[in-house]
Amino acid sequence: MSKARSSHAAIKRYAKPLQRALSCVSKTDQWLTGRPTGKDLYRLAIAGGGPVQIRFTDREPLYLDAGQTFDVYYDGSEYRVRTEGYIYIISPSERLDSALVAWHWHPPNRSRPHLHLDRELGHIPTGRVTFESVVRYAIEELAAIPARKDWDDVLLATESLHVRYRSWNVDPAVEPPDR
Repeated sequence: MSKARSSHAAIKRYAKPLQRALSCVSKTDQWLTGRPTGKDLYRLAIAGGGPVQIRFTDREPLYLDAGQTFDVYYDGSEYRVRTEGYIYIISPSERLDSALVAWHWHPPNRSRPHLHLDRELGHIPTGRVTFESVVRYAIEELAAIPARKDWDDVLLATESLHVRYRSWNVDPAVEPPDR
């Protein structure tokens, strides 16, 4: 993969594999990037600003919503993207008013990644979770109908790119990212 010679190129290199991963469960395979007003971080969200429908053969559809925050930095050789937070939600409701499962990492509010299964259970600690693993969970564990036949190969390829370029390991509170 060629070096990212601009922040725009780094963002494009970051978003493209996520678009491919999303295409494994949805025809909406576009992510939108932008900067929230007054923030230094970028935001990446599924196009349309809302959840995508995940289809099943033997149950009602579920809805997947995902978003990440990230920054762009120059490492002395190229521009790179560093994830600074994420929220992935699988919900029975398009309004996302109740989550079946939700993976969160949202510093500075909560510095450790966690999982929500039920409000009464609180914040269940996890390691960092990739978007690809959420898509794989939907297909393999929830039995979602894949939107493409090569979904397994796509998820393996996109997650391996993520692992290759990531600046973190398992827990950002224990192993801070290289700067």
